[in-house]
Amino acid sequence: MIATAESCTGGMIAAALTDIAGSSAVVERGFVTYTNEAKSEMLGVPAALIETHGAVSEPVARAMAEGALRHSGADLAVSVTGIAGPGGATPTKPVGLVHLAVARKGGGIWAHHEVFKGDRTEVREAAAARALDMLLQSLNDPTSPDARPVDGPDSTPMEAAGIQPRAAKGRVLSFDIRYWEVLAVLAASLLFAVLVAMVTGTIMGGFEPGRAKTLAKSETFALTVLGLSTVGMFVWAHLIIVMRRRMSWRDFGFKRIGRWTVLAAFGIGILAMPVMALTGAAVQRLLGRPLGSPQLQFLAPDGFSWTIVIGMILIGGLLAPLAEEIIFRGLLYGWLRRFMGLLPAAFLSAAVFGLVHGILPVIAAAFVVGLALACIYERTGSLWAPAIVHATQNCIAMTIMFANLK
Repeated sequence: MIATAESCTGGMIAAALTDIAGSSAVVERGFVTYTNEAKSEMLGVPAALIETHGAVSEPVARAMAEGALRHSGADLAVSVTGIAGPGGATPTKPVGLVHLAVARKGGGIWAHHEVFKGDRTEVREAAAARALDMLLQSLNDPTSPDARPVDGPDSTPMEAAGIQPRAAKGRVLSFDIRYWEVLAVLAASLLFAVLVAMVTGTIMGGFEPGRAKTLAKSETFALTVLGLSTVGMFVWAHLIIVMRRRMSWRDFGFKRIGRWTVLAAFGIGILAMPVMALTGAAVQRLLGRPLGSPQLQFLAPDGFSWTIVIGMILIGGLLAPLAEEIIFRGLLYGWLRRFMGLLPAAFLSAAVFGLVHGILPVIAAAFVVGLALACIYERTGSLWAPAIVHATQNCIAMTIMFANLK
């Protein structure tokens, strides 16, 4: 008798078996354990095992097959757990990775894994077909099933399967970023910012004679444009990437980081400010003239006021860096890392960031700080760390700027 324990295939293996007339003579039962809790409750998979290795892993696939035998009257059990996509991937576990196991009562247990190509449906169908093949091989030759040997502890699932990742290298996010997605989010964000400025200016009477010059010095105009443009970056990234791919922001790259990592990020953010200042000063000395800041004119159009200080620190110091890390680090840098090393990817993404901001000192400093942010992202595997560094540096810079105005 056969039992199935399925996660990503959701009962497809049991359905394929029971599609055959007379299958009641060989199919004992099937378990669909989609959540971690179900794996523990129905199959007895230890929660600590899932916590240590992850739900998509060889140890969990083995435990699922063994649990199916223990909780049924079957002689043979097959299990499958994987990432069908489009979300759910990690740096070492790409979309399409599936772990399978076949266990025989009183006999051995054999594990196998593959990284299947295709969309969610194709991955699930391929996983179910592979599980059926393993069952058939085990029935025909119990001593030598068609399964790969257990992988060594130092190999990743993709390396063991002999497949080179198409996603980003290093410890950055591993979902398959497409170039058009990067361009779409960048273009949508920039066009939305222009549209917000035009609509806000029109509402505030920007086309009236003599009003355009005073509008450029309006606190309301500056806060409205920056605030809505920043929200727009979040919205476009969510619509084009997260919602369309049916993934979570954690899958995107916002993985939890430890408290010491948070403190280190704050410290690096504090150190980034003098680096930015020194780089900007070096550029000005090289050019032999001081450089004005169009950002300063926009962020503080009418000099010092507490309204502009609080508003700009909240929006430009906290929200904007988070949105910029999503676009320039999460998307642009993540896409570039699929094709090149850390240094060129960091420099190119930093150059685009500087050009978008349109300030020569920022372009130069962005190379230095951008490299540091990229290294932090690679080190932690989470966008939270570079976002904290970026926000800390921005808040300090704005505080100094407004203090000088006062």
